[in-house]
Amino acid sequence: AISAPWIQDEDQISQALSYSGGFGVQYSYWFKSGFGVATGLNMQLYQSHVRLEKLDAFMGKDPHISNVQLNTQLHQINWPLKVLLQRKLSNRISAFIHPGIVLSYRYWEDFESSAIQSQLNKEITGVISEPFGDSELSKISMEIDIETGISVKISRRMMIYGGLNLMTGISPIDRQSDLDFETNKFAGQYNPLWMDPNSRNQVQFVGFSLGVSYILKKRDNN
Repeated sequence: AISAPWIQDEDQISQALSYSGGFGVQYSYWFKSGFGVATGLNMQLYQSHVRLEKLDAFMGKDPHISNVQLNTQLHQINWPLKVLLQRKLSNRISAFIHPGIVLSYRYWEDFESSAIQSQLNKEITGVISEPFGDSELSKISMEIDIETGISVKISRRMMIYGGLNLMTGISPIDRQSDLDFETNKFAGQYNPLWMDPNSRNQVQFVGFSLGVSYILKKRDNN
């Protein structure tokens, strides 16, 4: 869910798919049938799993460290503002699309690393140092969010829904970039998710959503 654009061009580094999720509440108001707005509050966890084949020799010394695993978690509080567009396909089934923007406060970052030390043939932890760390992450960020899918009415006031959720950051994760990136990028001196001076790194998310909605007040034209 966290992207680093420069990773795509590197042979010895790869980024696996990872789980991200959260929970929250949402209030929707319909102006007329098929058109409304929504806002709410939710807590979100975004994760990233990155693998480096090895750490390069640095200052003439080879650390003999390979299969480096880097796990990062970003914890956010999100305040979305969405437009609700809906079209009835039948009496019970409707298609919807909910575009909007999200204002986020990033309140915590977790980072851990592990690797194999080939000379000792054992796993070690705390391999990568992160000199910038949480203090250099942007606390406030903006994202664009689009959710689309199908809702099914199961009673007069209740419906279930499922769909696809797409989100991309407008503002970068990091406040600044590492000017020495080209010198030490594989030497264990950084978290590769946000240390490239040539590209700013953003939260990007693609996922499936499932839920249940209950209408507290029914409008005649909805």
